[in-house]
This record gives sequence, C-alpha cells and structure tokens, in this order.
Amino acid sequence: MVYQRHIELWHIEVSELIDACEKATEEDQFQILMKLKSLVELAPEEKSHFFLPRVTDRSIDQKMASAAYVDAAISLLGRRSGYMLSRGPDGPALASVWTPDGQQEFHASGQTEAIAIVAANAMLVLASAGIELG
Repeated sequence: MVYQRHIELWHIEVSELIDACEKATEEDQFQILMKLKSLVELAPEEKSHFFLPRVTDRSIDQKMASAAYVDAAISLLGRRSGYMLSRGPDGPALASVWTPDGQQEFHASGQTEAIAIVAANAMLVLASAGIELG
C-alpha cells in the first residue's frame, strides 16, 4: 500500500512537471531539468526503463552547469526511446518522443527544445501508466 501511494505521488509530480513546462520560459530551463532529474532519481522501478540515462549523472550535471540544456534533456531521455526536435525561426520548439517499443508517440511544444523534450517525455510516462492527459 505504501509503495502504491509512492507511485501515485510520483505520477502527480510528473503531471505537475508537464504543467510547469507549459508556462516555462527560457529562464526556467535549469529548474525544469533539475525537477526531471530528481524525478528520474526517484522513479519507481517499473518506470526506470523510460529514463535509463544515456550518460552519467556527473555528465548531466556538467551539461547543465554549462547551460547545454538540450543535451541534458536528451541525456535524461531513456536511451531506448526515440525523439525528434523541430523549431521554426520565430516559434516555439516541438518535440516528439516514442515509447521504447515504438508503439506510441507523444508531442509537446515548449519555449525551448529542452522544455519540449521534458514535456513530451513526461507525457509518455503518464500515458504508459494509463493516466489520461488533460
């Protein structure tokens, strides 16, 4: 029962991250990525396959410290998930993220590429748990 409650709270945090991404600006990238990083570290075991990091935590920290936010966001995306980024000259970024089995695809926009990747990945995680997205 306690473990189930932990998963439910974790899902709420992921949902709140999606909401934060919708309002986030370029100046919010660091906080958004730190939130995702903490959720990755606290992910329930059955969710960890969505976040198997492509690189070490130290490398992610270095990328964030040097403001390489897109690289950090991609590094936090599970290595078995696919992704695609697009950005118009004057518009927001659009990210698409695929489930590791390639059966589902999620899209999100954001003021930056990093924010869009984080939002799309969070949507994927919630949808995989059967949680309907608003």
